Amino acid sequence: MITVRAAPTSANLGPGFDCLAVTLDLGDVVMETSFEEGGSGINVIPEGWGRETLPQDSSNLVARAFSHFARQKGLQLPDGLVIHSHNGIPIGSGLGSSAAAIVSGLLAAREYYNESVSMEEMANMALALEGHADNTTAALFGGLVVLTVQDEKVVYRSYPAARLPVVVVRPEFTLSTRAARKALPKQVPFKNAVSSVGNTALLVDALQTGDMDLLRKVYRDSLHQPYRLPLIPGAAQAAQAGLDAGAAAVVLSGAGPSLICFTIHNQEEVAGAMQEGFAKAGLKSQAYFGFTADKPALVMAA
Repeated sequence: MITVRAAPTSANLGPGFDCLAVTLDLGDVVMETSFEEGGSGINVIPEGWGRETLPQDSSNLVARAFSHFARQKGLQLPDGLVIHSHNGIPIGSGLGSSAAAIVSGLLAAREYYNESVSMEEMANMALALEGHADNTTAALFGGLVVLTVQDEKVVYRSYPAARLPVVVVRPEFTLSTRAARKALPKQVPFKNAVSSVGNTALLVDALQTGDMDLLRKVYRDSLHQPYRLPLIPGAAQAAQAGLDAGAAAVVLSGAGPSLICFTIHNQEEVAGAMQEGFAKAGLKSQAYFGFTADKPALVMAA
């Protein structure tokens, strides 16, 4: 049996649109998937988030990633494969559940076939499946990743992330990636682009060193958040409430709808204020407490 544990991830982190992501330690919010030969074809047993809606055959994303690896390397799929996938990462939350599924399938396949495949090649396989590289690259390497995509290949660097306390507030609201992308403008003012470049560069330093004062100054974004926050009822109010309660920074986690908040003190108070902001817009929400972390996906072979 092969088991893979993949952490949740948060991308963008404010100004780092499509180029920054970090792994998170949110306790039980993790995906643990086991793979063993048996039966006929590929059978997936989903548990946790998505257990009633996710496919239970080869069309499941974890299974698709496993099969993609085999095809890319010219290998034959096993006659029968049973995948037990326990997903503790809320689906469609902005916490990288699809990235965790893809990385789990790819890493399990590499272990199963005992193939010597570089992590760079694994990152490119993940990109082909996900369509963007931020969450998948963070899930593979752990910590803070800085990346771009050139000629359909991931160019990246991975850095240790400071262990910063975070609060994630997830409203009970569905925001599709397509809707979040569609909301973005085709052009932005030049000064906004310049501001984003500078803030992103300094944000990388703040997340590596744990400099909360610097983080407080450079988390602001003008490329995607002003256009996405209005799509989520109460999100702008919840973000402001978190700041008013003492948070150093509050940003969308990925495209949302979750908000991730960096705060050293008063985590419970900050979370409560943000949840109240969503409640005023008629949305229930759940708060998760944890840290930024260096948690690459872990493969355990029996």
